[in-house]
Amino acid sequence: MRIKESNVVVKKPRKNMLRIALLFPSTYEASLSNLFVHMTYYFLNKYPDIYVERFTLSNPQRSLETKTLLKNFDIILASLPFELMYQDFIKILILNGIEPLREVRGLGKPLIIAGGPAVTANPLPILDIVDAVIIGEGERSLKELSKLAPYKDRPKEMLENLMSLSEVLSGWYPKDEVIKYYVEDLDREFYPIIQIQSDVKPVYGKGFLMEVSRGCPHLCPFCLETHVFYPYRFRSYDNVKKIIYEGLKENSLNRVVFYSLSFFDYKYSVKLLEDLITNGISFNVPSLRLDTLSNEKIELIKAGGQKTVTVAPETLSDRLGCLIRKRFSYELVKEVVKCILSKGLNVKLYFIIGLPGEGLNDVMLIPKLINEVIKELGIKGKRIHVTVNPFIPKANTPMQYYPMERTESLRNKMKLLTNLLPRDVVDVDTYDPRWATIQTSISLGDRELGKLLVLWAKYGGGLSGWRRAVKELSYDVSYVFKHRDPYTELPWSFIDLGLTKYLSSSYLAISKCID
Repeated sequence: MRIKESNVVVKKPRKNMLRIALLFPSTYEASLSNLFVHMTYYFLNKYPDIYVERFTLSNPQRSLETKTLLKNFDIILASLPFELMYQDFIKILILNGIEPLREVRGLGKPLIIAGGPAVTANPLPILDIVDAVIIGEGERSLKELSKLAPYKDRPKEMLENLMSLSEVLSGWYPKDEVIKYYVEDLDREFYPIIQIQSDVKPVYGKGFLMEVSRGCPHLCPFCLETHVFYPYRFRSYDNVKKIIYEGLKENSLNRVVFYSLSFFDYKYSVKLLEDLITNGISFNVPSLRLDTLSNEKIELIKAGGQKTVTVAPETLSDRLGCLIRKRFSYELVKEVVKCILSKGLNVKLYFIIGLPGEGLNDVMLIPKLINEVIKELGIKGKRIHVTVNPFIPKANTPMQYYPMERTESLRNKMKLLTNLLPRDVVDVDTYDPRWATIQTSISLGDRELGKLLVLWAKYGGGLSGWRRAVKELSYDVSYVFKHRDPYTELPWSFIDLGLTKYLSSSYLAISKCID
């Protein structure tokens, strides 16, 4: 791939240098919008005896920096935020002639380490593929990695050093319990002021990536990220402002892309946006929680140059809103959507179908609301974007105990919903229930799933590859459609996210909403 980048770290590889391949098994564009990629790249590359180089799906065999083959690195550090990235990760290993199964490969170089939200919630499906898994946030593990250059030719000692951390798990050295690591004070940690800039447009557009908070105060029971990144923490106003203005200057940018699970819960959000607008800096805020929005905040978003406001009501049913702790009234959702559109902004709405206890009447509320908004405002042109996802139970969340709805039922609901929306005004995206079922299979899978993932990758991935691998191994994936007992330990229960007792008690509490 031919790209033009700035802020790339250029070093002359030396024999005693620890060489780390930072692998993000998605598109190059997506890697530019991933804050962990920038953080890892610049934190570890500040050490003279370490050289971190990047790999993506767009350059799976040779590094972007020196065109070195992946198999020639000492360590492969893989960022795996989502379950479906596992297949591309394994396909990249196979493409490079690296045996994907850990025990067949043996403990040697490159040492393969993985982390990310999906891996943190349930590392079992890839535990027999990688040499080690980092549970939780990566700052402390990166500091430990920075000390490993003296052991670069002794992978067993590199792994043993990492295993001293409570958040590191390995199939080579089993642990009875793994405790998630999280940063207590974000202001004290390293932040990548300099970030990779490219002539390729990132997923969220060009801008300085700014994480103002981590975690979420709402703990919605279906949300993986809010539990993986628990507890909620935020950066001080002075620190955020300092980072932003230094970052904009160092990267020659005039736009900020904010990172936050619930941006307007950040106590300084309005003050910060007002300051940026005063100084002529544009910005992009992520998906927003409806009950944190107001007319004033929508005006700020518009003044910051953003064209589309994304909100995620998930459901318009009061009963199901109670279940997922997003109990927004039908009228509130309608008024917020109308307010956004009336200001000349576009709106993107996220909904979940297939929630436990959901009926057709609940689903029908979605086209009802949107058609009412279109009629009342006289909307013309495609200004409303609706994304509909099936409910996917996630490990280490209170809704891990619920089953997923059957594929055919989800398809029927999606077809009914989309047929009732005027396609000249509304763009509709629906997530294929078959892929959702595979995602659930991985999210709730155990160690046996690892062999299936490898065979799936060998068959090229995709839906047909999955079916073929499942059939060949006689693997029973029916567990995704079964209820799980909240009083019984689940395979991943040894992973301590700091919420162990809360998960079952929360499940019992929210279940009353649909009883």
